[in-house]
Amino acid sequence: MLKILAEKLIRHLAPQSCLLCLTKVTGALPVCHLCEKNLPWLEHYCQHCGYHFIGETSLSICGQCSKNTSPISCFYGLWHYQDPIDQWIQQIKYHHQLIPSAICSEYMLRKIPGWYSNRQLPEALIPMPLHSDRLVERGYNQAIEIARPLAKVLQRPLLLHDCKRSQYTKPQATLPAPLRQKNVKDAFTIKDNFHFKHVAIVDDVYTSGSTVTALCQSLRKNGTKTIDIWCCARAQLTHRFIPVSS
Repeated sequence: MLKILAEKLIRHLAPQSCLLCLTKVTGALPVCHLCEKNLPWLEHYCQHCGYHFIGETSLSICGQCSKNTSPISCFYGLWHYQDPIDQWIQQIKYHHQLIPSAICSEYMLRKIPGWYSNRQLPEALIPMPLHSDRLVERGYNQAIEIARPLAKVLQRPLLLHDCKRSQYTKPQATLPAPLRQKNVKDAFTIKDNFHFKHVAIVDDVYTSGSTVTALCQSLRKNGTKTIDIWCCARAQLTHRFIPVSS
């Protein structure tokens, strides 16, 4: 029932033509089948960080993650951060556009059954927190808008106050990769009575992973055992990792 309501909401918000090629669409999403097929889907990637393996491979963990213990249990992503996904993310993040947000949520809902075909769903969802000052600057948290339909359809609690961005840090996008980890060190605080053992962090873009890692480390210190990452887009860094088998 909730899935039907979510699709009705998208149809209500969405135009009757494809956002990318302007052909007429009749489905729940304003993306035609051909354009959907041509989206930069993320496939063959590291299960811990989302690094893209080139070509067909049976490998599951990249060289970087094999050398370092990751606080991330499993990474799940939809697309590469490139056209038109980068434009959609910018519209969601800085222009409060509801249609791209609904598209991201719906495609994630379609992928989740495959992601969890052999695993239990998380107990709760955590939208990547924004510091209160940055929330005032932007007006809203785009991760919450993406995560809200997921929580409703999956019937999982959406944790909006259990994890807080306690430090106001420089925007990660303005910093080179080596400084990003230092920028978000100890940036998060977790509610004392936090009791969830398996959670999913929902975010729009994963780049270096420094922010997500910092939040995961704080959660693990508070007893969370399994932390999955659900993101719309994976931005690949310029350097390459050497993949190894798990």
